[in-house]
Amino acid sequence: MKSRFGLIIFLLVFLVSAVTVARRVFAPTTDKRTVVRIAHWQLEAGVREAMAQVIKRYEAIHPEVHVIQMTIPDTMYQQWLQSQLAGGTCPEIIEYGFWYGRAADLQARYFTPLDSVLRKPNPYNQGTPLADVAWRDTFLDGLDNLDCYNAQMNQFFGVALCTASMRVFYNRDLLKRVTGKDEPPQDYRAFLRLCDEVKRYAAARNPNLIPVAAARDSVFRLVDYMLSAATMKSAYAADYLHRLRVDHVELGLAYLRGKWKYEQKDFMEGLEMGAQVAHELDPGALQMNRDGAMMKFASGDAVMFGSGSFDASSLKVLCDFPVGAFRIPVPAPDDPQFGDLIPGKMSDGRVTTGFSFYLLRGSPQSAQALDFLQYLTSEKGAQLFADQSGWLSGVVGVKPTEFSRQYYPEFDGYGTNGSFSLASGPDAFALFTKNLHYLVGPGGTPARFAAAMDEHLRRNIMNDVQRTTRDLIRNQNQQDVALAARRELEVIADDHSHDLALENSSGTLVEAKTYRFRRTQLAAEEKQP
Repeated sequence: MKSRFGLIIFLLVFLVSAVTVARRVFAPTTDKRTVVRIAHWQLEAGVREAMAQVIKRYEAIHPEVHVIQMTIPDTMYQQWLQSQLAGGTCPEIIEYGFWYGRAADLQARYFTPLDSVLRKPNPYNQGTPLADVAWRDTFLDGLDNLDCYNAQMNQFFGVALCTASMRVFYNRDLLKRVTGKDEPPQDYRAFLRLCDEVKRYAAARNPNLIPVAAARDSVFRLVDYMLSAATMKSAYAADYLHRLRVDHVELGLAYLRGKWKYEQKDFMEGLEMGAQVAHELDPGALQMNRDGAMMKFASGDAVMFGSGSFDASSLKVLCDFPVGAFRIPVPAPDDPQFGDLIPGKMSDGRVTTGFSFYLLRGSPQSAQALDFLQYLTSEKGAQLFADQSGWLSGVVGVKPTEFSRQYYPEFDGYGTNGSFSLASGPDAFALFTKNLHYLVGPGGTPARFAAAMDEHLRRNIMNDVQRTTRDLIRNQNQQDVALAARRELEVIADDHSHDLALENSSGTLVEAKTYRFRRTQLAAEEKQP
């Protein structure tokens, strides 16, 4: 009797559900607007609301278009995106990050190159100082970053909405209670002294209080920043093309040429700087996620919180105390232990943008999707987003809010584009993060970490370089076929001759890059035991 009753309940629930779904699917629609979907994983406070405001303003200008915002948690975004691409149900605009891997393959197969449209002004910048500026040049970094630009294909696939900085946020009230003043430390030694003062205060009055709350990704960024500051001279020495900047692949090639290793002096001292800072973090930071670390700070159990500026909007909502922010302090040039490694005032690194969006290839709504992206990244659209979200804009001329001004990146000073932690690509980066516990975990030391890295780094860099070379050759072959076909069919109009010349030049650059990578790879293979 009980089983029959349960079956009846199940059938009734199923019937009601089926009817509800059917009514939604088969109900006549009166909305004739073109639908454009935009998907991203940014769930921080204010971001969805800011995007909704931009969409509302755009739809007021274009009542024939309806833009739907889709937010997917970052923990499942990659799997969700892969299933959407494979199933042919991907939104017209999607956020994408280089760390997903297989970038060249996925970009060439699923997304639209934006080179030609980026060379023209953004129509939504009419009436602004950017009216006659090429769309690409309206971004702080010219979109020359790993998310937007595919160096193997010499093509741009994305446009970026924001920039970011790494900062130490602090509880102004708690800092004043502990130290008697609300001014943050200005250099490395002052930061360490502050942490000691917090620990003494905690021992006397609040055993749960810690100096700095941080998550695993923040530990990496803090260590990477210290390592980059100490190894500035080695980075410039790897600047093979003498551009006063170096990318991660160049650093990988320099390693294969024997130009640097982790066990050399400046690396060891940079790791020591990173280890000293990491020692002041929550002991469980390597196992902590961002939300957990943020809540520890918001609840008053930490004086400081190390994270990116993208968390500032959430802190403003979560914290019931005034929040300040300061740059991660590096040693001063006159520091008795590390001063000889620091060339001078340090910047936040090369200007770079993120929160990057791609256009789905072959979508019937591609024209409308591109138009919305142009509005979103125009001076007016980007200013609206920045004002509503509190995030830092990646568009030229957009002003920060009063709150976000305190964590605006510092671009004046020494810095390079490269990161030795990323080295040559995903395999080298994975090795760095895998071995991080040898530096900041229990019993960790710079020597243990350096030994673990140098033991396997050559193999991982070789894997990265081989993958990059393979992608370069495959993409160049595809471009050669396409260029030859376009010439043979004579479909290049006179007003597109400049585009063809640029594509020819791009192909030559790719061939030169492929030759240089392959030559270094073969030389390294000959030296292997």
